[in-house]
Amino acid sequence: MQWKISGPRANGWYDENIGEPALKDPDSVKEEYKEKVLQRLNYFWENPNEAFKFYTMKMASMWTENTYSAVRNNTTLEDNDPLENIISPLTFYQKVLLMLTCICSLIVLIQNRKNISLDIIFLITIFIGGFAFHILWEAKSRYIIPYIVVLIPIASIYIRRLKQ
Repeated sequence: MQWKISGPRANGWYDENIGEPALKDPDSVKEEYKEKVLQRLNYFWENPNEAFKFYTMKMASMWTENTYSAVRNNTTLEDNDPLENIISPLTFYQKVLLMLTCICSLIVLIQNRKNISLDIIFLITIFIGGFAFHILWEAKSRYIIPYIVVLIPIASIYIRRLKQ
């Protein structure tokens, strides 16, 4: 059996073909979905390269979609929509902020690897736990917002040092 790697959005994102029948009549699909989940797990077990590719693309689609689905999911853009002029600069701005936050956080962790405070350990644990949880859970870029927020205090340590 050949499995489709990507859904209509991205790997691991909500798929109406699967979700809608379950919402309409959950009892009728309960056994069918258990069987589909087992088939998928078996497929990944037998094809570890496909599993790796699927989860790599899933993580990439979540962590690199820096508008967090805000623009595309909450609007219906038509030709010559003024919002179209905002999307590109907004995406660039958010990409810079995301990269700055992640890079500064990583620098702080590397620089303080021998003397990390409990506060930073707590925030990093939240980040790693959320990252690990969403490897298996349904993917959406908006789900990672809390995990980016917990990196901001860590990143601010490095930015504060640059000011001094």
